[in-house]
Amino acid sequence: MSELPTRWTRLLRPLSVALDFTYQGLSLHHLRVARAADSLARALSLPLAAREQLAAAALVHDIGALTFEEKEALHRFEVEEPFAHAARGAAFLHSVPGLEKVADIVLCHHDRWSGPNQSSLEGEAIPWESRVIHLCDRLDVLLDYRRNVLDQAEGVLKALASESGRLFDPRLTRELERLARAPAFWLDLVVPEPWLSGDEMGGDAYQDNGVPLPELAAMLARLVDSKSPFTHRHSAGVAVAAATGAALLGFDAEGVQRARMAGLLHDLGKLSVPEAVLNKPGPLDRRELNLVRGHSYYTYRILCRIPETREIAAWAGYHHERLDGRGYPFGLAAPEIDTGARLLAAADVFVALVEDRPYRASLPRAGVEAVMREAVRSGALDAAAVDVLLGSCDELIGRLRRLGH
Repeated sequence: MSELPTRWTRLLRPLSVALDFTYQGLSLHHLRVARAADSLARALSLPLAAREQLAAAALVHDIGALTFEEKEALHRFEVEEPFAHAARGAAFLHSVPGLEKVADIVLCHHDRWSGPNQSSLEGEAIPWESRVIHLCDRLDVLLDYRRNVLDQAEGVLKALASESGRLFDPRLTRELERLARAPAFWLDLVVPEPWLSGDEMGGDAYQDNGVPLPELAAMLARLVDSKSPFTHRHSAGVAVAAATGAALLGFDAEGVQRARMAGLLHDLGKLSVPEAVLNKPGPLDRRELNLVRGHSYYTYRILCRIPETREIAAWAGYHHERLDGRGYPFGLAAPEIDTGARLLAAADVFVALVEDRPYRASLPRAGVEAVMREAVRSGALDAAAVDVLLGSCDELIGRLRRLGH
């Protein structure tokens, strides 16, 4: 998910924040609904103009809920008499030239797919934007943001699916279920807003500010790897493997340096993972796996916010994506994963196999090759990236041993 489309939203976003004051403080409900709705619109390949109008309506969909009591009632999954606040909000918006279509969307944002509705509409006659907002609005209401959102994803999707064809458009419900397989969909709901865009930062290229980037990256790698005795040199090892692979794949000097930097920084998001999870000697439970699955998402978002590292954010942040689309956090597939990111994924696996881990000892050369070849066959790793690393396997293992693996 990127920053919300800009038409209207820069005007309406501050208003949406004002609408979200409740007894509990600031909820950011409207912004989260707008984010989820825009993700769904993107998945449906809708044009920018349609996304802009949807985002505008999502940002103010509850503008007709005037009191804290009304707002609190809207946070129950099934709302009694929802049309009153929707009609009031539509009336407010109709008074502003240019927002008439937004008003029509808001009017129907609680309409049930199967009817009956006070708007007299049902099914496909309900504006599609209203149907999207209804679904995303109820998704947000079901989430408890005091808990990890990934722990709740399965239950929320089941609750929404149980109302498909009654409350919600079945096609949209199915598309949301497909989209929400990616952890990033859920994490985008809770990440601070500025992290979703680098636009405010300016300057995509590295600017010399007196701090040498290689040394800074190496320091950050040591910081991350110090969280666990089992990964005390992991990032440095991935940097070595990635740079070696990049040179063998024909990257120029700048590309090799970017691969090295991506290797050093690929696990920066592990600062979000508790040490007890990183060092657990046995299998991780679902809650622990969800904590781990967030780390590459945060790597990507952090690096996108730093002008000096924005160009390598994808290489570093996509290192747990799979070519078959079953990776995380974004659920990308082969056409969306470039050579640098494919190389980083292979380098990360290679180095992990050579290292001791809390649940197993390091693997010998034959074991490393067997695991990596199977990862290619299963659709996880890129064959060319694996070939260059395995072609230099003995040399790389020697270099990694000297690093302390």
